[in-house]
Amino acid sequence: VRPALRMFDRALADHCGRSFLDVFKIGYAFLTTPTADAGVSPVDLGVLQPTEMVSTDDRIWLMSQRSEDPQDGCELARVDPLTGATSTTPLPTCAFNGVAGDDGALYFETATIAPDSLTHEIRIVKVDAATGAAQTLDPIAMRVEGTASGHTQLAYADGSLWLWGTVEGSSEIHEVSTQTGEVERVITNAPAIGGTEPVMAATPGQLWLAGGPGVPPTLARLDTTTGSLTNGPSLAADAPGTVEWLASRGNEVDVGVLGTGLTGTTPRSHIVAVATDGSVLHNVEVDDVGGQVVATSGTLWTLMASSHCEHIVLSWIDTSTFTPVRIHSFPGSAPCTASGPRHLAAVGPHVFVLDQGLYRVTL
Repeated sequence: VRPALRMFDRALADHCGRSFLDVFKIGYAFLTTPTADAGVSPVDLGVLQPTEMVSTDDRIWLMSQRSEDPQDGCELARVDPLTGATSTTPLPTCAFNGVAGDDGALYFETATIAPDSLTHEIRIVKVDAATGAAQTLDPIAMRVEGTASGHTQLAYADGSLWLWGTVEGSSEIHEVSTQTGEVERVITNAPAIGGTEPVMAATPGQLWLAGGPGVPPTLARLDTTTGSLTNGPSLAADAPGTVEWLASRGNEVDVGVLGTGLTGTTPRSHIVAVATDGSVLHNVEVDDVGGQVVATSGTLWTLMASSHCEHIVLSWIDTSTFTPVRIHSFPGSAPCTASGPRHLAAVGPHVFVLDQGLYRVTL
């Protein structure tokens, strides 16, 4: 049946002057609720050793070390979401925190240590998604001290890059040019960053911020035109815990709050939907929210590693009810790589999970 459907999709794509993937996405919009019967298949990566992934409209991209020694450098792998075919392109340096822009480029952070210091100089690596050509933009986008380089975050919103980190003890967000890598604006007094990475999500004209695990569940929103920063809402009263993830859907932002619970009680987590003005639209108690999220076709997918990484659970969330449905449990492994950021992505009807290998989940 599947080959026949694919032949029909390709014929329809040719007739409409669109790509096969465009037609595939349209068909995906009419699929029924995902179930635990979703097909899961490994993608053969050969000798690739990916550390994170990011998606564009028609590809999965994997940052991959050339060997177990980081000094050997990195390459970027392109994965066809339909066939699993991969190709690689060399990179000038290893990089992290990848994001996709709407300008046909991918952007990453790279950090080097300044001579005779503990200062990490962060620059931007830009990759042309069409050709694979990569370059490190020369200007320093941010300077951070010591381990603070592991607590930064990068986002793309409204034509600019937004780099968030701790600079000389203060939380700052730098607006960075996608063309030159120059810092165009510095926003001070950003929310405090927790013990891991902060989280960001973009809606039209705004960038939503949360300090991540280790700090109270208070959001902030940055006006990308004026640079003004508005604090709130605080979710501490109605959804106590820490913000694990943010996901944008149109003008709304969904917030995954990992519950801390009260003494002697079972921790309860929450999924909260917030409107453009910061008002809370929905607040639903759930068993868990997962550690990372991807939003696609009006729904949410989350990935959750168990406390000792015995297994990794992929869940689907219907945003009409915000009730998680467990789709698949992957065997855990050590080290627990899937607990890190950017190990979950989606292209059309495919969801990809990166955990000691790459898995494609097809509904």
